[in-house]
Amino acid sequence: MATLVRHIDKYDDPPDMPLKLSIRWQRIWMEWHGDVEALLDIGLFLGDQPMLAPAAYDHPRGYDNDWLRTGCFAGEDFTCSLLDELWKTLTTGERIDWEDISDPTFRLVIAPDIFQTTPRETTCDDFYDILVVIQHGGPWHAAAMGLSGPALVMTTIKADLERFFYALLDEALDPAASGKESREYLSAHFKYALAIREER
Repeated sequence: MATLVRHIDKYDDPPDMPLKLSIRWQRIWMEWHGDVEALLDIGLFLGDQPMLAPAAYDHPRGYDNDWLRTGCFAGEDFTCSLLDELWKTLTTGERIDWEDISDPTFRLVIAPDIFQTTPRETTCDDFYDILVVIQHGGPWHAAAMGLSGPALVMTTIKADLERFFYALLDEALDPAASGKESREYLSAHFKYALAIREER
């Protein structure tokens, strides 16, 4: 499980109740046609408490009831593309806009100065903004809400975002979460990222 905590200074929330984004790979496997697929959960928390009211966590599907953590939504990801997107923003500073493929859909937008119309030209920015939207489906599904649900905005520093990426990558390479074939694929795909960490 990888957790990203909002960067806190004296003007922000109390240290014991920071905004947190938590993502866990539940299972990663290689399909017969060669694609890697994954189930994951994503949670939004204030400290250790779910950020949203219990009604927001209504899970009508049933397939995730035996593994979904309290305060989390279930999701799916082809090719573990979330890892690719995180690595891209860490190495280029580009804005990423990632969505999972399930319902409700998670949308993560991450970039330095997320609300600026053009990204910065440098890759050494220390602060990254993160926008998380739980959109489509869920108890809020109605035209009055624009079909979008709860959201949070948080800021983190680049070092913490990098730790978050590597925690997710390590979990994806853990036999407890990932099959042999998917681990081999991910190890090769992220060979460069793993080598950079080894050199430090």
